[in-house]
Amino acid sequence: MNYDRQSRVWRVRETDHCLFHLEPPVHEDPDVATVVDGADSRYLRIRELLGYPPMSVKEREIRLRLNYWLYAPSAIADADMPPGARRFAEGAGSPAGIVYGQRGFRWTECVDALEHETIHVLWGAKVGEAPSLLNEGVAVYFGARLSDLRDLPDLSDSSDAPPPTGTAWQRNYHAAWQQAITSGARSLRDFCTIAGFWGTQRPGQGPSPAEPYRIGGALVGYLVETRGLPLLEEIFLNSHYRDDHLAPTLERLTGTTIEELSTEVGAHWAYRAASATSDSRSSPDTPSAPSSRSTSLAVGALRPVSISDTRD
Repeated sequence: MNYDRQSRVWRVRETDHCLFHLEPPVHEDPDVATVVDGADSRYLRIRELLGYPPMSVKEREIRLRLNYWLYAPSAIADADMPPGARRFAEGAGSPAGIVYGQRGFRWTECVDALEHETIHVLWGAKVGEAPSLLNEGVAVYFGARLSDLRDLPDLSDSSDAPPPTGTAWQRNYHAAWQQAITSGARSLRDFCTIAGFWGTQRPGQGPSPAEPYRIGGALVGYLVETRGLPLLEEIFLNSHYRDDHLAPTLERLTGTTIEELSTEVGAHWAYRAASATSDSRSSPDTPSAPSSRSTSLAVGALRPVSISDTRD
């Protein structure tokens, strides 16, 4: 996809927290109006999940709006479409904001992907980047948490509001970890490198591989749920996107070898997946929680590079 912005004409829509640049005829699409209308709510919820403090009056005065560039379908050429695909969408996040284009989808079908990119940008503004395992892990994990909260019934008047469960993504994390790590097919140390994460696929080239994203989400979720959000932030602050030494950094800051960490993450998601599908108060077969080095649950509370549909 051609992300060049300077040669294109844009129509602008503003919200309190976001600035949408819409390439005609996207600005006339009623689906886009729905996406724009919900942008501020998504923005504030993502900030909350990522551990940002409530926005002060002073911050509102000095904060810059988050940019979104939504491209016309013509930005995706026939050559950009994966073989056999009927529909295709692609996006990316950077300090400048979020670029996104789709061909054949409704814009409201792309909200999850826009949230994924928004998480990348807001998390990056806080602590920068790390290799793809953690970059994508953050977007995938917090995107799942965001979906959980969005799907909950309105229990704002009830003191008995349950925590989100998210059974599908917890099972997916457990299955991905078992198939790739526990089985011995791959090592967590391998996933820590950019080349190991992407394998034979270059970043941004074709539909995103699900397995590495879920491995990243599982690792990030384990760190947040058992060690706390501040540790994850510290890991990012001690790393960067092209860091070839992520594995030693993880070992140093967690006080755990990569091999021990692999075992702990697998046990954590085995327990979470089982708990998500069983009522622990009535089922004697629910496994006990795995022991961890910390009992804190610090979840401040999700980016496929591209998505496509193939022909039947």
